Amino acid sequence: MYDDLLKLIDDFNELYKEEQEKAPFNLCLLDLCGANENAHTKILLQLLKYRVNESYPFFESLLERWFRDLNLEFDCRKLEISFNKDFIDGLIKDDQKAIIIENKIHYAQDQDKQIERYVEKVKEYGIDLENIHVVYLTRYGDKKVSDNSCSFELRRVLGDRFIESNYCYDILPWLKEDVLPNCKLRDDNLVSALKQYIDHLDGMFGQRNSNSMEENLKNWLKEKLGLQYGWTKECYQNLLEMPETMRRINEEIENIKREPHESFKKITTLFWQDYFKEHFKILEDPIIYDRLFGKDPYMIIGLHKWNDNARMIHLEWKMVEEAFFVERDIPLWLHFEGNVSPILDSLKEDGEFKRLIAETGMEFKDSSHYKINISLDKEFAFMDGKKREECLNAIYKKYAPLLKYVYEKCEEVYKND
Repeated sequence: MYDDLLKLIDDFNELYKEEQEKAPFNLCLLDLCGANENAHTKILLQLLKYRVNESYPFFESLLERWFRDLNLEFDCRKLEISFNKDFIDGLIKDDQKAIIIENKIHYAQDQDKQIERYVEKVKEYGIDLENIHVVYLTRYGDKKVSDNSCSFELRRVLGDRFIESNYCYDILPWLKEDVLPNCKLRDDNLVSALKQYIDHLDGMFGQRNSNSMEENLKNWLKEKLGLQYGWTKECYQNLLEMPETMRRINEEIENIKREPHESFKKITTLFWQDYFKEHFKILEDPIIYDRLFGKDPYMIIGLHKWNDNARMIHLEWKMVEEAFFVERDIPLWLHFEGNVSPILDSLKEDGEFKRLIAETGMEFKDSSHYKINISLDKEFAFMDGKKREECLNAIYKKYAPLLKYVYEKCEEVYKND
């Protein structure tokens, strides 16, 4: 079954390329530049911020579509619409109510307790659970939230305050019916941007009317699925099962794409486990705090010791998931984070610290950052296992003495804490 489906996808891609070459010229900036989930979220939130006098007409119309049965209203005088606030894709709130938007238009995997963590964070803003709403926003509505992200119990408590929405059947019609027709004449830049975005979504969902490409693709696919002579129960059942099969394949593809990341983390963890145990004579594991798949991606390497202060002083990779495949220059920081002024004061005129900084090639950026770009011979994903290990271990051996010296100074500064 999987072989047949993969063959179908491969043949479809070949036909798609052929049809693209025959299609009339169409210029859509978003098609050219691409739009990840962050970009789609930013566009949506920016539209919701559209204000006329004391009202937000686009937000109110979408609110009516999303929560029609709840008669939900927000205080427009205190409305806040935020992107990536505390890692939440979209957050809409006033003093008493909130809507959490989790965007999965490109089928990103649910993170561990993702929705649950967001709900807890919003409660910290002083908003009661009964006034928190969640919108799980997908491409077609076929992707369902996992129990790992939002437990059955939380969904039960949220009830109709948890909704599934999607771009194909909810957002795109809203843009065409509620947003574009109600733009002011003076909003020519907004109208232009909206038309481009609508065109981009039309292309994503095969709804462009400018040429016969989509019709040809549809007819070809119908023939491959045995639908050229009409529907049968078997064909219908196959169509019902296919999106779920493709979803499972997509999840496995995402897992495969993470293999370089998992390798990177494993090598990193093993090196620093051995290093810290050897030099500090402790059994405690290092902190390898991994947020490479978050909204502000990073990985920190440190040690939990000395009243939490060492944890705030660490080496930090600044990289994103794609960096494993496309980047050879990756920023590495020595980061002094939080209230660590005693150690900063101790190092300010420390000659050995300055020597180590110079030896490693790090540059002073500000009082809390020293930075260098690590240049690899090859993208990390394209190295074999042995080369990956050799490469990372060589990097860590170079910068380990610097971190060790800083931690030895921590030992002196915080010894009485």
